[in-house]
Amino acid sequence: MNCHVEGCERPKLATKDYCSAHQRRFVKLGTPTGYKRERVPGPVDGTCSLPDCSDKHEAKGYCRTHYVRWKRWGDPYAGRERNMEARECGIEGCSNQAIKRGWCGKHYQRWRKKGDPEYERPINPRPDRGPCHICDCHRPHKGYGLCDTHLWRYKQWGDPYWAGRWEAPNVCNIEGCETVIDRQGLCKLHMQRKARFGDPLHEPDRQPDTCTVEGCDKTTVARGWCGTHYTRWSMWGDVHTVRKHPGYNDDDTCLVEHCPRQPSSLGYCSVHYQRLVRHGDPEKKLALTYDREQPSFVYVIQLPDLDALKVGIGAVVRRNNRLAQFTRHGWETIAQFHGDGVQVAVAELAALHYLRDDLGLQPWLNEETMPQTSRGGWTETVQLSEVPVPDLLRVIQSAMAEARLDD
Repeated sequence: MNCHVEGCERPKLATKDYCSAHQRRFVKLGTPTGYKRERVPGPVDGTCSLPDCSDKHEAKGYCRTHYVRWKRWGDPYAGRERNMEARECGIEGCSNQAIKRGWCGKHYQRWRKKGDPEYERPINPRPDRGPCHICDCHRPHKGYGLCDTHLWRYKQWGDPYWAGRWEAPNVCNIEGCETVIDRQGLCKLHMQRKARFGDPLHEPDRQPDTCTVEGCDKTTVARGWCGTHYTRWSMWGDVHTVRKHPGYNDDDTCLVEHCPRQPSSLGYCSVHYQRLVRHGDPEKKLALTYDREQPSFVYVIQLPDLDALKVGIGAVVRRNNRLAQFTRHGWETIAQFHGDGVQVAVAELAALHYLRDDLGLQPWLNEETMPQTSRGGWTETVQLSEVPVPDLLRVIQSAMAEARLDD
């Protein structure tokens, strides 16, 4: 069936007498044939159009208050009485303004909670407890025989006489040591001695000032040797061996012309053999980390949160800066030494020999605990608190100086 409005040929709704359009008008305006009322322009001065109201105009010529009343009841003056005179509370002797039931807020809440607007809370006076038990303190005691001040001190520090905050000692527990605490009440030096020797008072044998190798007067780095002889011992097991490759005579040299190094494999030294394996040409020089011509660096970094130290190498010209990746994941740079590829490779090997063979330290992190920079970097990590960092840096510097060879 069609809509009951004359001239409308649209079908009516299932349960209504009008179509959807006329039904909306009927619900909103009260007649199915009515249209939206014309928009009433707001007042020129931007205030409410009522003569006794100067509030800001909101809609339909009214302020927000009168517009809400007009929209809800059809009359801007509907609702609460206008200009209602303020009345005092109905309780005798109370001059506060009445809010509900002819009472002020205080008496109304008493009626709501206690059933009596004139309810008065009984006051129970405390018996005299006497003065504080602390000598020369005449303040009344609050609890445990103490006044407020001494009771607070007793609860805070366990002593009613203590008037300052307890501070933990910040120096080493070893008698005579004034160094700041690192861990377990010990400074870093005594903590390292406890970790390595089991006794924080252990005094290691003092190394000689100069190298113990006959004829060498360089400064001692480790095991009584200078950096040069220590590097030779860590790499080849003998402080007097410069290069040692089984299968070749001491006077053999690399097959590459003008290369003075001893052969390592297939008649080539380690540098040219790596070039042969990677590029098929032992004399081909590319921008690689271990290339003689490539600027590289060896770095020492730490991660205090995990008590980890790491040694590694990188190339200067590479876009993917490995050291920057570690830095973004919380690693802190301790030292960075620049050189060519050979120097850097030898220095890293000497550092790892010092950490693994001399100090006996194993990898500290693994694939799960290593930060998400690269899963392969955990093999060069050790426990930071077990490493004498200055000695490690001297080993690296000496190894780089020893590996400075000409092509």
